[in-house]
Amino acid sequence: MNADNQERIPRIHIGMQFWPRLCRALVLVCMGLVGVTGAQASRMTTGLVIDRMTLLRMTDRVMESGAVVPVLFSADRYAVVRRGWIAGFLNRFRDDLSRKNVPVSLPQGDSGWRTGFNCTAFTDLFLGNAAAEMMVDQWHSDAQADRPAIVAVWYTPDTAPIDPRTKRRQAHSVVLILTDAGPVFVDPQSGVVNLTRTELLTVTHRRA
Repeated sequence: MNADNQERIPRIHIGMQFWPRLCRALVLVCMGLVGVTGAQASRMTTGLVIDRMTLLRMTDRVMESGAVVPVLFSADRYAVVRRGWIAGFLNRFRDDLSRKNVPVSLPQGDSGWRTGFNCTAFTDLFLGNAAAEMMVDQWHSDAQADRPAIVAVWYTPDTAPIDPRTKRRQAHSVVLILTDAGPVFVDPQSGVVNLTRTELLTVTHRRA
């Protein structure tokens, strides 16, 4: 080994030690942009990771076999979420919407529906922010999941307005969060909700 190689080895070793710290710092900076600290995100997951089939069975159980529709999976391993994390996340989610100038509290008479940012867009942003928090939560954890155990669900609310074109009630999307205290439905625009059995029967699409 020549002198040049001997000089390079320490530099490479230092770089390999520094790289994980740099990655973590970048992730934390990104989380800070949406108002999340590492301490907040650390309360997200339980350490329990489930596979696709387990998630499917748990989701079907919530539906009471009333909505046997496929789940479109985007990952293989899902992290069960702490029930206590939801309230804090909803506050951070609304703060993020405010920073993006997305209207949540709308003037009277405005239905709030937008072709460019409808309920599906709120759901997608909710899933993305939750996945980002899980990344921080798992940074030094041995239980590594690909996504949080959150399922986007499309259904027809009992009180949904009638679409004048189709003469049917308009569909809506919410998320189903599998937590340590049981399943919880959350509307990204309004908070925790309860779906009636009639509404569960109208589920047409699920994505996790």
